[in-house]
Amino acid sequence: MARPGTKSEGDPASSGSMNGHDLSSLTSKDLDETIALLEGGGFCWLRHSPILEARFEDSLSVHRSKRFLIEGIICVLLFNLFLIPDYFLFPQHFLHFFVVRIGFATPPALVALILLRRGVSAAVRESCVVVIGVTFALTILYLYFDISPVVSSYAVTDLSILLLFANVGIRARFPYAIVVSVLCVLFGAIYLVLDPMLKQPEKVESFAILFAAALLSVVGNYSIERGDRLNFLRRLESEVSFGELANANDELLLLARQDKLTGLANRGHFDETYRTIWYESIENGSILSVIMIDIDNFKALNDRYGHLYGDSVLQRVATLLKQALRGEEDFVARYGGEEFIVLLPNTSEEAGLIVAQRIRLLIEVAGSPAVPAVASHEHGWGTVSCGLATVHPRKGLSRNGLIAQADVALYQAKADGRNRVCVAETVKAER
Repeated sequence: MARPGTKSEGDPASSGSMNGHDLSSLTSKDLDETIALLEGGGFCWLRHSPILEARFEDSLSVHRSKRFLIEGIICVLLFNLFLIPDYFLFPQHFLHFFVVRIGFATPPALVALILLRRGVSAAVRESCVVVIGVTFALTILYLYFDISPVVSSYAVTDLSILLLFANVGIRARFPYAIVVSVLCVLFGAIYLVLDPMLKQPEKVESFAILFAAALLSVVGNYSIERGDRLNFLRRLESEVSFGELANANDELLLLARQDKLTGLANRGHFDETYRTIWYESIENGSILSVIMIDIDNFKALNDRYGHLYGDSVLQRVATLLKQALRGEEDFVARYGGEEFIVLLPNTSEEAGLIVAQRIRLLIEVAGSPAVPAVASHEHGWGTVSCGLATVHPRKGLSRNGLIAQADVALYQAKADGRNRVCVAETVKAER
């Protein structure tokens, strides 16, 4: 019984897996707790649960790779544009500077940028930032080592600028920002210890500047990533809230279309579905069969054993009808009282007769539920009568006419002794 009411694949509420990651068990309460943790004043490690972390990466990976690529190109260009001041400051060393910058430092950075262009995992992408940053840091320290006190100070300043760019400009993920910062501070400290051009107070001052740049850039990086994660969680919270609301609306819609007693589609749902199937059959030029079903002697059952028992009979028949259907295209509904109706799209009279007989036999074999204990020695009735009508829907043919013909066949089955199937005459062309 899969017709109107079935969720489509494009529905926000029906996509239990968002972007390929199952978030169906996630609730607004779970997100509220995670958001509250990030909004708190204390330090917390910037890492979500595995499913949330994968979704977070999916939501930003493409944009982040493109941004890394653009900012990486800018970084490489700026790094090599320093050849201009190098030429004026150190003309005697310019060729050496050119070979080191262009021939040794730039190729690894370009390889990292090519990897970003091709699309890589989050770990590789963030590692590319570390590779570029560390490569340029080592190059700067190597080129400016043991030239003059002024140049040695420039080296530490350049290192500080590089840290700010990597951690706050490019914004490597927090763990990778820590790696870049620790390595740059370590290399800077070694450089200051070994460099003979700076005096001890100058070395202390230079290290203090470098350390402050590293610390402040890491703090800034942490704040930026924390904000990114909070924004992501708030967007996701809206999606989850929308999904919960959509699911609640779907449940209400299902209840509005469902017969409360039997769980089958109700008359309103049937009318809507019948109209859809009718016009689909006209458009496709396919045949349509309808089976009207009525429980035999239902009034006598109610009178003898009570309405609660009658309800049990209706529920038993509804369950058996669902079992008798061939697949998702067949549709069954409670038509009213003790009457049920089955729509069989693209089904000939011969095939419809087979389905109708299967329904009749299944209910006859299964029988009605056990009668109340006060009359347990008696046997309840357990049969139905069926009327089948078949037509090729077309313009000028009445939808109601097909139902009327099935109804006529049903009453003929009743008149012929019940527990049987009768087939209607051809439906006449009338409006």
